[in-house]
Amino acid sequence: MKNKVENKVENKLENNEEIKLENEVEKNEKDKIKTKLESKENGTKVQRLIYYLICIYTTFILDEPIHHVGSIFPGNTKVRYENGTYYCPVKNNNVGNLKAVCRFCIAKQG
Repeated sequence: MKNKVENKVENKLENNEEIKLENEVEKNEKDKIKTKLESKENGTKVQRLIYYLICIYTTFILDEPIHHVGSIFPGNTKVRYENGTYYCPVKNNNVGNLKAVCRFCIAKQG
């Protein structure tokens, strides 16, 4: 029959093994994510997905433009907020660009 000390030692060993296992699983998951992001083909797809999700969240949940107010564009023009409306100086230049997310943005040309 085990005494209290032996039981405590055994429990601590089991807990340490569980922690090691959890850390190993966490490390494996981090490695998988890192590998996906660093892989040229998958990384680009994953990064683009993250980019689109952030844009959707910003536009439809926060109800804000994709570029924050004060974002500077060529010619020292900026995204601005006036009388309850957001204005972007370069929106019309990028609406037709399928890689740009300007077509989803709530800002108006201005």
